[in-house]
Amino acid sequence: MKKSKTILAFAALVSFCPGILRGQMIDSGVGQNQFTYTAADPAVCTIYLVVQISPTNLVEQLARVTRFVVDDIGNSVKQWNAANPDGKPVVSNDCLIATVTFTGLPLHNGDFGNKMAKLMYHDQVLAQNPYQVFFPKYGTSHPHCETCPGCPNWFYYWREGGVCGIPADCVYDPELEFGGTNPLTGKIGLGPDAAEINKPFESKLLFTGIYTNITVGGNGTGIVCVAETIQHEDEHIAIFVMFQEDTDTDGDGIPDFAEFGYGDIMSDPINPNTYNHPRHPNNGDQEIRCHKAEKPLIIPVYPEKDWADPGCQHKNQCGPRPQPKNK
Repeated sequence: MKKSKTILAFAALVSFCPGILRGQMIDSGVGQNQFTYTAADPAVCTIYLVVQISPTNLVEQLARVTRFVVDDIGNSVKQWNAANPDGKPVVSNDCLIATVTFTGLPLHNGDFGNKMAKLMYHDQVLAQNPYQVFFPKYGTSHPHCETCPGCPNWFYYWREGGVCGIPADCVYDPELEFGGTNPLTGKIGLGPDAAEINKPFESKLLFTGIYTNITVGGNGTGIVCVAETIQHEDEHIAIFVMFQEDTDTDGDGIPDFAEFGYGDIMSDPINPNTYNHPRHPNNGDQEIRCHKAEKPLIIPVYPEKDWADPGCQHKNQCGPRPQPKNK
């Protein structure tokens, strides 16, 4: 992290210590600039601020006339340590220090992210440093969710923030693996694995002839895995809507006439699991077509909106890094 230095009227050189901030969550210690709320309920984010003063004989004087300022995190409750009322620093060797806590995860995904800490002398910024705030991906201490009480933080914030295409009426179901659908209502459900790592389906036929081994499906992680899962479930719904009244001898959801090429896949009209899908013996022929629908990914994903830990922007990476912005 770059240091920010300012020459003061009374000849003090003020600089945030290399990465001024240290937090209790992921990597305690000076040098951290990524902070994650705890997984407790209510969740807490604690930030320690340290600014080094040179020459050191001015540290006491500056402690009397400066204060720290940090950005809000939505409606999360900000409270300065009793030793630092309103951000007033205390002296530790040649440094000014203060501690601030935020309690309760905020309402909106956009409340996380890029923040700024400053040391102020009246309205003059003496030193400043950026940092980032994240939510714990696997906690459940987000604000109350009317439609999915108890859903994980990633589901709440990625849906609320429009991060990876989760529909507003989508539900979280811990009994699912990746996802599921209710074809009668057209609603999609997501399970725990939807936010993890996707893997393509690879058939392993012992004997090949008219049907040859195929590999279909996505391979995304994090928010991309979610989007691929949604495309997969959307295809289940589309198949139901298109073919629900057609003759389907083997009951796999793909009518007899469509077994010969729908989705550019050939399958046996009297075998519901032509390619031996291990988890879908009764409708494997439909399932492999839904795997194939995962790619190419059409649903937009926004890594720059992902503030989960682990996630796209955290050093504990899960998902694609945001693309650099054109200058």
